Order: sequence, then structure tokens, then C-alpha cells
Amino acid sequence: LAGAISVKFVGLFVVLYVGIFTIGQLWDILGDLGKPLAYTVKHFVARAVCLILVPMVLYVAIFYVHLSVLNKTGSGDGFFSSLYQTTLEGNRLQNATVPAQVAYGAVITLKNHRTGGAYLHSHLHLYAEGVGAKQQQVTTYSHKDENNVFVIKKWNEEAPNITDPDTEIEFVKSGDLISLEHLSTRRNMHSHNQPAPVSKRHYQVTGYGENGTGDANDVWRIEVQGANEGDIVLTVVSKIKFNHYFMKCVLTSTTKTLPKWGFEQGEVACNPTYRDPNSLWNVEDNTYPKLPNISLADMAPGFISKFFESHKVMLQDRRAHV
Repeated sequence: LAGAISVKFVGLFVVLYVGIFTIGQLWDILGDLGKPLAYTVKHFVARAVCLILVPMVLYVAIFYVHLSVLNKTGSGDGFFSSLYQTTLEGNRLQNATVPAQVAYGAVITLKNHRTGGAYLHSHLHLYAEGVGAKQQQVTTYSHKDENNVFVIKKWNEEAPNITDPDTEIEFVKSGDLISLEHLSTRRNMHSHNQPAPVSKRHYQVTGYGENGTGDANDVWRIEVQGANEGDIVLTVVSKIKFNHYFMKCVLTSTTKTLPKWGFEQGEVACNPTYRDPNSLWNVEDNTYPKLPNISLADMAPGFISKFFESHKVMLQDRRAHV
């Protein structure tokens, strides 16, 4: 039973098959009035131990070996949380040192915080004709890529020069108004009153502007879940929402796939429903030379956390390989 379900989840049908026969056997034993009740209880306990407890222990043990042996980085790392990736040998986050806090001008990547969530991503290609405004695509992408990189800056200022020793460090705080500038294309993350390409009840999110200069629709209010206004945004740990200042919507990964013109990447939209569970993000990479670094290895999860996360990822996304 443990081996069947360890190979593939359709092994559940084997468990169901055996379970139905076991229930039938116990029913027959219970109906034999010539046997005392203790006899039935013994049979029930024996089957519970041998057909439930032992397979469960073996299943967890198989995954312990599985996760211990397959512990190296790969192309599917992006399906897993930032903390999970700190345990993968060869991953950039393993033994990585990053600033604990996020400051204006920092070069960052943003990962959707839901299980199996992907990275906020943009590239030079535009949305297709007739799909909202024909501006630069903003998507989610499950793999590490240079186009996942953004610069966080104040909504009304250019990004500071973080290599200049005279630049004053100013931390990003919950409640701040910010803009996100895509590093390679120098366009700001933007939303407006146009329907998203797939989720028509949401607003379109695009890359807009030139050389980091856009318009008022590039302004987002940052909110850290569970924190007070004015609390500093933390790398990896903080769960962040980006609320569009004018459209009154929240940046979200809809989990829907764009057509071929969007390279079948994930749709990013701005959802008027504030409680969208897919609207939480965390800072994963954080580059700011003037800030002291901490080791992410100190926050690495244990086996039980990895066991449950790996199962959530497998159940939520068939493309993930554990």
C-alpha cells in the first residue's frame, strides 16, 4: 500500500480497493454472534495497525529518503517557497546571505507566496492586439530568470544610487507608496481600467513608461500582512500585498495560463477583491551592498515542513517534479 501510493497518487485506488474489502471482512466478523465483541475489536486493531499505521509510517519514511537523496537544485525550484529552496544543494538561496530588511533602491525578486507560486516577471514583448492596452507584458514565471528582477523605489522619486557611499539608507515600510521598476526594460509596473487578458473581471497589469518614468497609475501601496503600519519590510519573511493606489485593486497571480502570445506564462492581474488569497508576495532576492547580510540557512525548514509543502505543490501543479 505504501509503495503503490508513493509511486503515484493513483495508488489511492489500491488503498480504496483494500479498504472496501477490509470493511466487508469486519462486517462479517461483527455479524458472527458466536464470537465475543473482543474478537471483533482485536481484528479491527490488527487491520488498523497493519493497513493504516504501518503503510503511513512506511510512506513518510520513503519520502524522508526521497527528500534526503534528491536534495539538489533543478529547473523546478521556483515551484517551492523561498525557505524550501534554502535546503536545496546548489540553489542560490542555500547558504545565501541577504539583507534582512528591504531598502529603497534595492534590486529584488518577488515570489507569490501561495504554495507553488511563481515569480513576478516581465519582458520586452507586448500584450497582443485587442488585449487591453498594447503595453509590456507582466506575468509570473516559475523558473529563475533575469527578467524576474525589479528595483523598488519611492512613487515620486528615481531609484537611489545604492553604490554611492553618501546615499542615505531608507527602509521600505508597510503603508508606503512605492513603484516597481523592471530592471532590464526600465518600465514600471502599472495597472489601469482595462480588463486582464484572461480574468476579465480583473484589471490588466502592464509595464509602462520609459527609463523609469511613467505616470500616476504606477503607484502601489505596500502592506505587510500581520504588521503595523510603519513596520519595515523583511526579506523572505514578510507576506506583502501591493494595493493599486487609484484602481483600488490588489496585485495577484490568477493561476491562469496566458495564450501562446504570452509564452504560456502565468497571468498577473489586479483584483478588486482585496481578500484574494493569491495576492500575497515575498521578497526572495534582495541586493543592497550597504546593508549587512544574514544567512538564510538559519531559517531553513525541517523535514515535516518540507514533506507537507512538497505534497501541496504536487497536488496544486502537475508540472512540479519533486
